[in-house]
Amino acid sequence: MASQEQLELLEQGVPAWNAWRSAHPNEKIDLMSADLLQADLSGIDLHDADLRRMNLREVNLSDADLRGADLYRSNMNRVKLVGAKLSGANLYRVYLGNADLTNADLTNANLQMSLLSQATIEGTSLQKALVHGISTWDLKGTPANQSELVITRDNEPIVTVDDLKMAQFVYLLLTNGDIRSVIHTVTCKAVLILGRFYEERKIVLDALREELKKNDLAPIIFDFVPSDNRDLTETVQLLASMSKFVIADLTDAKSIPQELSHIIPFFPSIPIRPILLKNEGVYAMFEHWEKFNSVLPIFYYKDRYDLLENLQVEILDVVENWKNETDKKNDAARKLLAQQKKFSELKESNPELYKQLLETGVIVS
Repeated sequence: MASQEQLELLEQGVPAWNAWRSAHPNEKIDLMSADLLQADLSGIDLHDADLRRMNLREVNLSDADLRGADLYRSNMNRVKLVGAKLSGANLYRVYLGNADLTNADLTNANLQMSLLSQATIEGTSLQKALVHGISTWDLKGTPANQSELVITRDNEPIVTVDDLKMAQFVYLLLTNGDIRSVIHTVTCKAVLILGRFYEERKIVLDALREELKKNDLAPIIFDFVPSDNRDLTETVQLLASMSKFVIADLTDAKSIPQELSHIIPFFPSIPIRPILLKNEGVYAMFEHWEKFNSVLPIFYYKDRYDLLENLQVEILDVVENWKNETDKKNDAARKLLAQQKKFSELKESNPELYKQLLETGVIVS
C-alpha cells in the first residue's frame, strides 16, 4: 500500500514534493493504490515511482516526470499527460481512454494490453514502445514518432511496425488464420459491381451478384450511402483497390461516370468489364476511358437471363484472359529491364567484351 507519509507530503503540493524529492534522491516512492482523482500534479517528479493500481482518473500530469514509473493497471481515464516524460514507464494494462498525450514521450514504454481508445496522441513519441494487445480505437492526432513499435509478446520473436493503428491489424494477420483467410478472399475473390440501383436495374445486378457467388467470387455491390467520414471518392477507390476486377453496368448511367473517373486512372492493374443493355446508348465521355488498357470492350446483353447465361464467356473468361496477357507482358518487360541492366553493367566493367557482343549482334543497342 501507499506510504502514508508520502501521501501527506503530496498533499502539500507539487513544489513541496519536488523539493523533498530533490533532497532525497534515493528515497523509494510508493503510492500504490492511492486515489488521486482529479488532482493537479502538473510538473511533478514521480520518476521510478511505484504507482501501481492507482486512481489517476482526470488527474493533471502535464509535464510530469514519470520516467521508469510503474503504473501497472492504473486507471488513467481522461488523464492529462501533455508534455509528460514517460520513457521506459510500465503502463501494462493501464486504462488511458480519452487521455491527452499531446507531446508526451513514451519512448520504450510498456503499453501492452493498455486501452488508448479516443486518446489524443498529437506529437507523442512512441518509438520502440511495447504495444502487444493495445486497443487504439478512434485515436486523435498524429504522433511525432511511432517507429519500431514491438507488436509481439515478451517471449516471442520480435516483430516491429511503424504505425500504431496498424499494430493490431498486423498482429492479427500473424496469429489469426481466419483473418488471413479474409484477406485472401478480399484480394483474390472480391468483385466490385457498379451501376444504377432503382428497382428495375437492381433486379439485374442482384441476379449478377448471386451468379458470381456461385463461381466462388465475393461480389460487392456499391449501392449504399458513403459513411460520414468518407466521401464517395474515398469509398469507391477503397472498394476498387480491394477488388480482383470491376463490373460497371453503364445502363442509364448516372453516378458511374464519376465513380469510374476515380478508379480507371488510379488502378491500371484492375480490369474494368463494362456491360450495357442492348439498344441503350453509352454516355458521351466513356469513349475517353476506352483508350485505357484496363478497360475491356463493352459487353451488350439483351436482359438479365442473357447476362447470366454469358457470364462465364463474356465476363469471367475475358477478365482472366486479360490478366494472363497482362502478366505475360509484365514478365517480358521485367526480363528486358533485367537484361538491359546486365548489359549496362557489362559496358561499365568490361567495355571490350561489350563491344564484341554488340558487333556480333548478341546485344542490340
